[in-house]
Amino acid sequence: MKKRNIVIISCVVGIVVIAAILIFVAPLKTVSYTVTENYQTTETYYIKEPYTVQEPYTETETYYEKEPFTTYETYTEREPYNKSVPIDYIVTSKGSYSYFWSTGFDVWINIKNTDIKSGTFTVVFNLILKGGAKTTKSA
Repeated sequence: MKKRNIVIISCVVGIVVIAAILIFVAPLKTVSYTVTENYQTTETYYIKEPYTVQEPYTETETYYEKEPFTTYETYTEREPYNKSVPIDYIVTSKGSYSYFWSTGFDVWINIKNTDIKSGTFTVVFNLILKGGAKTTKSA
């Protein structure tokens, strides 16, 4: 049996040696082929951009609100009131003066209020001249 084991071992070693010679010594032929591989990549890069930030700042918002309202105004209007009121009076003096260098003359009368009515009064003076001429003056 020993012989037979030696023969088997020698055959196996011979086959391994022949295979090694064929693999390492035989010329290798280059074969080109195309392989497509799907992949995903991420690139990170930094850009330096100069900028200026101004803080603090003030912001103004305009806000309008409408509210309904009603307003009332009271006013007073003054209207002149003239009323003819006869008063009691006396004539204290009267007179006329004729200028010798002119054709005109002056006439006057002074009166005194003897009534108890007060206020501001306007006196109307009606003058009738000889010959029928009439004139009215008020003060």
